[in-house]
Amino acid sequence: MKNLLKIHLILLSTIIAQSGTITGFVKDKTNDSFLIGANVIIEGTSQGAASDADGRYTIRQVSAGEYTVMVSYIG
Repeated sequence: MKNLLKIHLILLSTIIAQSGTITGFVKDKTNDSFLIGANVIIEGTSQGAASDADGRYTIRQVSAGEYTVMVSYIG
């Protein structure tokens, strides 16, 4: 049982080590102001975040790879 637990802990730490974070900011193209509350989504997934008061967003626990990020904003 102890060996099985060790294997699970090693696998869990490997999985966690392979995830990362996507961060950035969203600006209005016309006047260069930061957009508050813009939805930022990784295309093809349900992972995403909303931009904060400074236009910044952070998407955590992203598996390693290349992604396309889509932004939508009402206003």
